[in-house]
Amino acid sequence: MAKCFIALVWLSVASGVNASVESDVEARLNWFLNGVNDVEVHNEFWADELIYTSSSGTRFGKATIIDGMRDSNAASDESTVWYGAENVTVRSFGDAVVLTFELTLYDSKASQTPSQRYFNTGVLIKQDGNWHATAWQATKAAE
Repeated sequence: MAKCFIALVWLSVASGVNASVESDVEARLNWFLNGVNDVEVHNEFWADELIYTSSSGTRFGKATIIDGMRDSNAASDESTVWYGAENVTVRSFGDAVVLTFELTLYDSKASQTPSQRYFNTGVLIKQDGNWHATAWQATKAAE
């Protein structure tokens, strides 16, 4: 009986820690998606060591993302595309997590149905109290 109680206590403590990490990472993802048109949000979200593999098959780093945003003036609030995340999972490995989710793109804030979907996988590490994406893979979902 004592062993069963200890196991239950250990499981509840372990799941509480994982739930906290999952909650933190999901909040970080939502913060990023809400500020996706802000170059400073990108600068804060992506780790300096980022390796990003795009859905078009190209691979690049953080500097390419930041430079591209600055060059195209993508930091304006005039975007008509809205982003969401569905089917989010977070698997914790100490100060690193693997984040998977389905990125949804909406043509307007009022849209009920996404116009595009992408499967995203990211590896995030905790640095300076925040989660930063160090590896990212985006794959366009089949229609």
